[in-house]
Amino acid sequence: MTKKVIYTCCVGGYDAILQPEAIREDYDYVCFSNDIKEQRIGVWQIRPIPYAAVDKTFLSRYPKLQPHLLLGDYDYSVYIDSNVQIIEQEFYRIIDEKISSGCLIAQVRHCEPPIDCIYDDIPYAFRYNKITFCQAWHQTKYLHRHHFPRHYGLFENNLIFRSHLDERVIRISDQWWEEYSKTVPRDQFSLMYVYWKEQYMPELLLPANECTRNTHLLRYHLHLSEQRVEIPLKDVVSNRLHEVMYPYVKKMLQSVFK
Repeated sequence: MTKKVIYTCCVGGYDAILQPEAIREDYDYVCFSNDIKEQRIGVWQIRPIPYAAVDKTFLSRYPKLQPHLLLGDYDYSVYIDSNVQIIEQEFYRIIDEKISSGCLIAQVRHCEPPIDCIYDDIPYAFRYNKITFCQAWHQTKYLHRHHFPRHYGLFENNLIFRSHLDERVIRISDQWWEEYSKTVPRDQFSLMYVYWKEQYMPELLLPANECTRNTHLLRYHLHLSEQRVEIPLKDVVSNRLHEVMYPYVKKMLQSVFK
């Protein structure tokens, strides 16, 4: 019998655990967390993360990037960010179709905003204070030095279907973890580089113009940190500084790394 799992990760109080509104009995639901002491919350079976890291974001990426090590008791997995909620049964029909067709990996395009290039996503991440200028510079330099092409494509990594025990998928997952661990800790930057090296392109899980933010199958919630009414002054100043510097940083990176 084919075993299928929907899984997520919840660390550091970054998100609350959302119960899916649409559930299927032939799917299991697993949430990886070292913070939650209960063994089960709603449909979610709570499992510990067998990895040590001080940085909570880095810790959360271990289950996301290494499903073959943590979910060996399942044949297929769907990783979903903890702030994304399944609300329609049709979602499972799409997953079942991917399984029947022999799909190895399926993702959603980066459509809000519509970016198809890591080189454009790097300054965009700087614009929203996700990375520093030094990180933006070094990541662009790294990709340029390895001759990674522009406009190779870009996916959102908050929803990933995988036949995670397939040998090729395992190889991609291991390389993704290696790249993520040694470069700027933004998993979107490293995955497309790994796909390019492996000469692989995943299938689309949703139509090209849909992502987790606009599809009727899912409900996207703001992270708890984004729901704060009062933002510390230092964050306001830092965010504004990055916003002002964004066009100059983007132009500089484009001109230096042509």
